[in-house]
Amino acid sequence: MFTRDQRSFETEAGLPCGSPGLPTHLPQLFPKFVAQRSVTLDRCSRDTEFLAGRLCARAALAELCGGAMDISLPIGDSGAPVWPRGFIGSISHAAGLVSAVVAPAARARGIGFDIEAITPESTARTILDDLATVEETTLAQDGHSEIAPGVTALFSLKEAVFKCLYPIVRTYFDFRDVTVESLDLKSGRARVRLVSPVLTGQLGEIVLDGRVAVSGGIIFAGVLLPNEPAAALMPASEGRFRATTTACN
Repeated sequence: MFTRDQRSFETEAGLPCGSPGLPTHLPQLFPKFVAQRSVTLDRCSRDTEFLAGRLCARAALAELCGGAMDISLPIGDSGAPVWPRGFIGSISHAAGLVSAVVAPAARARGIGFDIEAITPESTARTILDDLATVEETTLAQDGHSEIAPGVTALFSLKEAVFKCLYPIVRTYFDFRDVTVESLDLKSGRARVRLVSPVLTGQLGEIVLDGRVAVSGGIIFAGVLLPNEPAAALMPASEGRFRATTTACN
């Protein structure tokens, strides 16, 4: 069972917490019916990040279920967790921050959440050709001399789309199979169009509303595929989810 106080978390996970410089309150990207749990790590390894992600996911599930939920999250064929019947979710980690989002399957078909540390400028320019179209490159630049935040946001959005849609289509797709039609880091809004027959053949020619945020040198991106149009991601001032960060100081 995952408990929410600091001592219980450290006892169960064996994880040192409280890295300085990370966001205390995470950006709120999803509607109210999405639960999120997060933790920061002083020392990161694949094992600690993996365990922290699973514990955050279990805590988010417990929130939606109104109490403790002592369950396992097996690893699926893509490496992502296999969520219990009736729920969907997404886990991400970067720069010592680990977070999981979970939603009822009755409210959404898919959810994708991604965290990325803003890449160095030189790296951003190197990966741009493989990541983006000419139009997406313009979005990433947005008239600025530095493109790293925009390029990282493009990458993070497309990662979030993959996490959202792969459990549905069960087919791998790459960066060029989706196109970011709009991206505004100031408003936090984005739109992503499915362009590959791999995706449109199963889902149709849909456009996903996305949300992005920048905080503490980290990009946050979220994408939701609702069961009904009314359940789509809300504007930044509406429909905020109940975000509770595990306090580890």
